[in-house]
Amino acid sequence: MAQIATGDITPKELDFARDYLAGVYPIQTETAEQVADRILTAAAFELPADYNSTYPERVRSVSASDAKTAAQRYFATKDIDIVLVGNISQFRDHLKKEFPGAQFTEIPSDQLDATRPDLRKPAQT
Repeated sequence: MAQIATGDITPKELDFARDYLAGVYPIQTETAEQVADRILTAAAFELPADYNSTYPERVRSVSASDAKTAAQRYFATKDIDIVLVGNISQFRDHLKKEFPGAQFTEIPSDQLDATRPDLRKPAQT
């Protein structure tokens, strides 16, 4: 994550990402359901009327500078929350060793509610 957050990307990586995203777009919009989903998503987010028809060109126009700006904005690692699910006894010690400055909070499965912002079931009164 820290490396991605720098936004440093090689021309080859940028070309690959642009070509992939622009290239798969048409094949992800083949069925009536997929087309409807694209239209409804654009409407829901109040995107321009030509959003779907211009998407591939806009993706191909992303510059290295654009990618760096977005990476630095959306992948900042200063304040990040990561949720891991599983048998904590299997990876707790390794995580604490790899990330000694991190804060860890363990939530037992019987107290977990993944639909709540704090991931905890409300206290029973």
